[in-house]
Amino acid sequence: LERVLGELRELSSGIHPSLLRDRGMLAAVEALAARHPVPVAVRADPTLRSLRLAEEVEGAGYYTVAESLANSLKHADASQVQVTLSRSNGSLHITISDDGKGFDEAASYGHGLSNLSERLAALGGRLDVETSPGHGTKVSATLSLNGTGGNG
Repeated sequence: LERVLGELRELSSGIHPSLLRDRGMLAAVEALAARHPVPVAVRADPTLRSLRLAEEVEGAGYYTVAESLANSLKHADASQVQVTLSRSNGSLHITISDDGKGFDEAASYGHGLSNLSERLAALGGRLDVETSPGHGTKVSATLSLNGTGGNG
């Protein structure tokens, strides 16, 4: 658990794992999910396996998943997490849902989600969080693939 949390802290500090750089976001997300102590189901648009996106989009997408998994481990007491990656209408859509204890959405987000929201906004994207005490958490991110320099 300590090792995984350490890895997630490094990732949230902006250190790109070599798998992300070499094989892309989907492969890196799957590897991250496989190392997570809580079972994580990854569902992805099959075209994302061979599609390389702009580095900043892949990085932001990957860190969205990493931060959400870290939060599910540290705060949610979740027994399972689901990650969904898809693309449509020129956008990348990422959803991370857990069955944990949730939190009061009216309370301010921690630094991780706030920083993530700012990072996505800087790329023209957005972050939405749906949660309530006792009902798990759903983090949704949308990133534009148009004009980012990738082949998406």
